[in-house]
Amino acid sequence: MTSRTRHQPHKENITPGFIVATDVGAGIAATENNLKPVYQYTWEIVNLFEDNRNLFPTKLLAKEATLPTFTITKDTVDGSSLVYKYAGMVTWEDIRITFYDVVVGSNKASQIIKDWREKVWSVKSGLSSPVDYKKDSVIKVYNLDFSAWTTWTLYGSWPQSVKEGDLTYTATEIKVIDVTIAYDWADSSSDSNYVPEGY
Repeated sequence: MTSRTRHQPHKENITPGFIVATDVGAGIAATENNLKPVYQYTWEIVNLFEDNRNLFPTKLLAKEATLPTFTITKDTVDGSSLVYKYAGMVTWEDIRITFYDVVVGSNKASQIIKDWREKVWSVKSGLSSPVDYKKDSVIKVYNLDFSAWTTWTLYGSWPQSVKEGDLTYTATEIKVIDVTIAYDWADSSSDSNYVPEGY
């Protein structure tokens, strides 16, 4: 289950816009020659819910995904003439991953995703214990030559909702399955020595 692409590294013209230096007052600090952008399509899902049995080779095909974001509530305290603002509770927003509903060999995407869902709830067993379904998930984002990448780890993640794609006779697109993933919190780390499998 990956969003791998087979594009070769290439020089990209980044326009319009310019690079602002990190040093205040230094002006434009870089040229297009040393820019290494991260694209929307250079990413892969390493595992979901600590389950990577179905990820390699491409048994699940990811179409798109959102990355973790968080919101901090704002607490206020009234002073004599000012309102003072402080950080309150942190809430990490659920992410969404869209999969193509396809069959690869004997692997059916909808069945794999159903198996994940039933770890949380099933008709036979009802709700499971959180220790059985809250697992870590990992998404990696990198640039085209793999010289830099970021790993997002979602702690205590689980499939909060599964939405089967709509059916119609008026379009020819592949049906998709949307999975909303809840998690407690996330963290990101960076490295420069990772090359995805298959490259």
